[in-house]
Amino acid sequence: MNFIAAYLKRPHAVTALVLLGVAFGFIGFKTLPLNLFPDANYPQISILLIWPGASAEDVADKISRQVEKEMAALNHTRTVKSTVRDETAAVKVEFDYIKSLDAAVSDVNAALNRIMPSLPAGMLPPRIFRISDATAPVLTLAVFPKPDSALTLSKVRQLCDNEIQEAFLRVRGIADVEVFGGYVPEIRLTVDRDRLARYGLSIDQVTGAIYAQNRNIPSGLMIRTTDELM
Repeated sequence: MNFIAAYLKRPHAVTALVLLGVAFGFIGFKTLPLNLFPDANYPQISILLIWPGASAEDVADKISRQVEKEMAALNHTRTVKSTVRDETAAVKVEFDYIKSLDAAVSDVNAALNRIMPSLPAGMLPPRIFRISDATAPVLTLAVFPKPDSALTLSKVRQLCDNEIQEAFLRVRGIADVEVFGGYVPEIRLTVDRDRLARYGLSIDQVTGAIYAQNRNIPSGLMIRTTDELM
């Protein structure tokens, strides 16, 4: 009865307040952002570090530990975890909700640039991945040759890296395509230590000679009727 009595005394003011609440509710409903995959988890960044030919112990000692220390010093860092294997280290950094994924990527990239001079020279450039509900893969395809096919597993990997990946990236709505697993062609070199000692050479000299002869050096531009080659 108190509310009814107050309304009868001031009907215009109460009606105005009710209408104002309805207007604010309608505006808030219309401006409420909608996201098919809202980020409900903590912002996470994954860093892939590759050092070809290095053992797991060397990767952990010379790469993983330095990166972990640098990531732990960033603002709003919750946890830093790493997984180390031969030639590879994966460092996962988790931040507080207050930091967005874009800001996390920027901070991680800047931190990696600061410590890059102290990391091994033979290490490949670090790869940074965003981890959220929106970046989870929606489809995983397993590709393999038919039983009667003349394709090898290394050739299948080459097709996935080039034709198949590029074909998927041209499809509208696909943001990224990652290829993993399979056979990657490689050349294994076995060194005779006795012959090295006979010629007065070391393993480092052999590695340096192979590296010097195994580089892609631009030689110019070739213009043809249909395309250009560099």
